[in-house]
Amino acid sequence: MSDNFVRQLAAFPFGEGPTKDYYGEIYDKYNMQVAVFDANEKAIVYGAKVTSSPKITW
Repeated sequence: MSDNFVRQLAAFPFGEGPTKDYYGEIYDKYNMQVAVFDANEKAIVYGAKVTSSPKITW
């Protein structure tokens, strides 16, 4: 679900959009950190992607 959210953000007009194997051009230019929290604000998982990597490391 969080992977889809990251792709959805890249679908806005930031250059080339996401595909099945590509997060989108915006993540080629910026590092990213993503976190997923439950309803009680407890962290479930953290992930990061740097510009030199094609994937999010969870």
